[in-house]
Amino acid sequence: MKKTLCLSALCFVFTLPQFLFAQTAKEKYEKGAIYLYKTFWSWSYIKDGKPYKFKDLENEFTIEAPSKEEFELYKKEKNKSTILGTVGFILCGITGTAYALVSTLNQSSSNESVSNVVLIGGFIGSEGIILLAGAHSTKSYNHLQKAIWLHNEEVSAK
Repeated sequence: MKKTLCLSALCFVFTLPQFLFAQTAKEKYEKGAIYLYKTFWSWSYIKDGKPYKFKDLENEFTIEAPSKEEFELYKKEKNKSTILGTVGFILCGITGTAYALVSTLNQSSSNESVSNVVLIGGFIGSEGIILLAGAHSTKSYNHLQKAIWLHNEEVSAK
């Protein structure tokens, strides 16, 4: 009886620090998990209950893991979206200017087909590019969501 009591007390003494200082799986997850937070004008993210600027999010994906690969795909698609959107809006402006110029030059003649072709062709082309930019933007957002999901899964596996 005495031997059992001593053994129990000894086990208690050695395991007590583990119980006192060990973090639960939920605490570890909440400390390392990332949550996106969107305001009207910008994105940010929350980690360990503290908000961070969105530009600092890349620092969370430093490990070579599936989440890092997805984040790289996000950046690639986001760049495509930004470039295509810019080109589309510039083309839209150029089309409007070209239409005004062509219609002014054709004012003396009754033939407006050239100015109409410029207008229709230019706006269809520019709007097509803008829609393509929107598709890449959606794709980039999906990659970002998957990267964060994978990151949070990695945090919970630790």
